[in-house]
Amino acid sequence: MRVLVVGGFGALGREVGAAASADGHEVVASVRPDPDDRRRLPAEVVLRLLDLRDPAATRRVVEADRPDAVINAAYVAGGPDLDAVTAVAPGVLAAACAARGIRFVHVSTDVVFDGRIPPGESYGEAAVPNPVHVYGRAKLEAEVAVAARDPAAAVVRTSLLYPGTQVGLVERAVSGAEPVTFFDDEWRSPCRTADLARFLLWLAVDPAGRTVEGVVHAAGADAMSRAELALRIAAATPRLLGAVPPTGPAPAGGPPRPRNCVLRSDRGLPGLPLPGLRTALDGP
Repeated sequence: MRVLVVGGFGALGREVGAAASADGHEVVASVRPDPDDRRRLPAEVVLRLLDLRDPAATRRVVEADRPDAVINAAYVAGGPDLDAVTAVAPGVLAAACAARGIRFVHVSTDVVFDGRIPPGESYGEAAVPNPVHVYGRAKLEAEVAVAARDPAAAVVRTSLLYPGTQVGLVERAVSGAEPVTFFDDEWRSPCRTADLARFLLWLAVDPAGRTVEGVVHAAGADAMSRAELALRIAAATPRLLGAVPPTGPAPAGGPPRPRNCVLRSDRGLPGLPLPGLRTALDGP
């Protein structure tokens, strides 16, 4: 099958492209204009320059490549392109896919929730979103647009990914390059990037996966504070030489942050929940 991976240079997009290529699928990866390198994408992956801020260009990529499935792993978390890339582009992709009978899988986030549930509880797919910051609101806007324009699409909410941006954040924190405290009272359900990529691929190209519509929670089985995750990443990263990242409670005041965004899935799908990270990050 031909699979178009939107956001093909991101950590998740690279894993999806590599997994699809390894399974013998033809992979087209959309990347931002003027990429500086292939970032370890398999040589057989076809690159398409795509500026997601341009709806017409977004539609043209889907029309020109005629994929069997599109997996959207692209986003920005803030800045001037937040609305165009994170909130608006997924709906454009969904409409283009629906018009051509193309399977569409969109990746969303746990921070569409306000995180006000007590520690030890979790959000299932039927929970009502209520984001508390601009990134969460943009991702929820995208979910609503995708559902309206392609009801057959799958919208996959996930959590923090390893490896991914968290590793670099821990490295910068322990080096003193960035003043970061990893909160011990903010909980998520992180997972391995490769495990999520495999699940997304199943949703996109497997005949059974194609019957899954609507919201799916695909996250790790272990509820974990940001502090625990940072400590385990530091222990599992040899170049950090046992450095301990700063941890502590979230300060009072400041920008709103969801405290408990642990996800669970109530849909009974194979492979869910994804494997947790405690075993993977026990360190050498």
